[in-house]
Amino acid sequence: MTLITEDDIPEEFICPITNEIMRNPLMSVHGFSFEREAIFEWLQSHSTCPLSRRELTVSKLVSNCALQERIRGWCEANGMLHLLRNNNSTAEDDPCDPRHRLVLGICITKQLEEKLRLRQRLQENHVRRQQRRVSRAMALVLRHRREHEGSGRSHQHNSRGVEVGN
Repeated sequence: MTLITEDDIPEEFICPITNEIMRNPLMSVHGFSFEREAIFEWLQSHSTCPLSRRELTVSKLVSNCALQERIRGWCEANGMLHLLRNNNSTAEDDPCDPRHRLVLGICITKQLEEKLRLRQRLQENHVRRQQRRVSRAMALVLRHRREHEGSGRSHQHNSRGVEVGN
């Protein structure tokens, strides 16, 4: 019997976050697969894919059943099924577990809070820009008035608002 080493495990079976064989792989919209528990944990504190650095949310992850079956088949063929057993099973391992929904809800809530903070910052920046524009316009109006008042000329306007001479 040939001994299997870590180097013999196909690279596509290894989670890039944990560097361990995936038991329950999820695939991102960017085409990368991660162990469910690891990517959920990552997304609790990040809003991007750990590999592509592009925006990623929990809602953009899908179970990678094809990869999961290839991993299971390889482990079975090589007498390595023990790699798929997890003595510390968590809610993230079973999408039907109500605790899974709680973890998923926490991830989504954190991502929504981050988006809300960004939106508020954008709105605050927009308001500040508008206030600066108004201040500059007011300064121009006041400067224009002072220049005309200082010239000693009095301006009269007709009923249509057109300036008429003295």
